[in-house]
Amino acid sequence: MRGDRPRIRHPRESEELWTDERCYILETWNHPDDEAVSIARARVKPGVATRLHRLRGITERYIIISGRGRVEVGAASPTLVAPGDMVYIPPGCPQRILNPGDTDLVFLAVCSPRFVPQAYEDIEPSHMSSIHIERTHDLGLESARAQVEELAQSLRDELQAEYEWNGDRLVFERPGATGTIDVGADRIDVHIELGWTLTLISDMIEESINRRLDAALS
Repeated sequence: MRGDRPRIRHPRESEELWTDERCYILETWNHPDDEAVSIARARVKPGVATRLHRLRGITERYIIISGRGRVEVGAASPTLVAPGDMVYIPPGCPQRILNPGDTDLVFLAVCSPRFVPQAYEDIEPSHMSSIHIERTHDLGLESARAQVEELAQSLRDELQAEYEWNGDRLVFERPGATGTIDVGADRIDVHIELGWTLTLISDMIEESINRRLDAALS
């Protein structure tokens, strides 16, 4: 770092910005006088996955502060991370992180050399498809959860999708697809993001889920 004077920076919450990466960023430290490193606080809302991207010429580390995440780095299997965990991401390595919980996922992104916008490369597949289904019901919360559990088991069998409950939110994932099912006392919301490999059968998947919901909620 050029110069020899100590510095203390107090980031203000008002400086936090929403980014196209689908997360909020608060720059803690990123200055031309310190080319060696930058530090930013990232915040991902529940049920949201950041866009698949990579940083050219920059090594990045995630240091998880609060919440839970499911991180994908390179060819490694998606991995659950929690407070205190660190994720090391080499330069040019594809990366994204999903918040499968019901509270914000917060982590520090430490980059070396410091992050510059021109190093960011969005590699999210261009052929994406989303499925969003909303249903009302009069089953009550516990019965609705039981029906969604059966739906999740069928998705596991048909799509080889793994799932877990976080409160009243069911989160499921398989290569090429992530989704959530929010269960309320009188409402069920299904949201699925499909990668390009499943886009061609998105209508079939949506029809199957609608059919199963019709049977479960009738």
